[in-house]
Amino acid sequence: MVLNQDEDQVDFSGWVTIDNNSGKKYENTKIKLIAGDVNTVPQPTPRFFAMPVAANPVSPPAFAEKSFGDYHMYTLDQRVNVNESSRKQIEFIPKASGVNVNKTYELSINTGGYSREDLKFQSKISFLNSKNNRMGIPLPAGTVRVFKKDQADGSLEFIGESNIGHTPRDENVTVTTGNAFDLVGKLTAISRTSVTNGYDATMQLNVTNRSDKPASMVLILNNYNGDNNAIKGTTGIDWTKINANRFEIRLTAAANETKSVGWTERHRD
Repeated sequence: MVLNQDEDQVDFSGWVTIDNNSGKKYENTKIKLIAGDVNTVPQPTPRFFAMPVAANPVSPPAFAEKSFGDYHMYTLDQRVNVNESSRKQIEFIPKASGVNVNKTYELSINTGGYSREDLKFQSKISFLNSKNNRMGIPLPAGTVRVFKKDQADGSLEFIGESNIGHTPRDENVTVTTGNAFDLVGKLTAISRTSVTNGYDATMQLNVTNRSDKPASMVLILNNYNGDNNAIKGTTGIDWTKINANRFEIRLTAAANETKSVGWTERHRD
């Protein structure tokens, strides 16, 4: 997918790669792809089924999607040749332009009462796979590569990739492109006292945006001690409890701004 300059929309398209290492050449072959977690002996996915038939292609091949049992089937509308020991790429998802996306930076830390420096923010791009968002196609698992145009010469530059799982219609898709260069996190244990059955700690997290534009951040506190660990905010920016093991804060840091989050941890076994 190609990210626009404002980083709020993408152009999305998909290709399927077929590697033929079967030792046979398939001529005038019909191709079907099955997406889903099929219970069978492990083998490369996506699977394709070759059925030789006569054909005379007159336009670029395209896939038609339909539900098939508990899975989704994608059938190529034309027959193709698949040579032995070859790789063939076919457009799988036609280009969808202007898909609205949300770009955030995610930082994940753990409870425990210990300091950490040089924390890295992961850059994430997410979108809703819906018809209203110019998508709405059941997406099979695969690798999503992200590009952005260099305005200096118009070339597309690769900025990251990640795998996605099988994604039905009207569900969110999130692509992690890498670690943000200009965002810095530092976790400091102001105090930590061990007791017989746990510890008490006062923590402070400083997040700094060194870029020249605002950054939307998601801070995640992993609380592996569950309800045995009491988390309480001390700086007015409080954690939202998602469940016993996860707390979150969502905030925006302006260009060259540092924001601080403070809290206490009281753990008892």
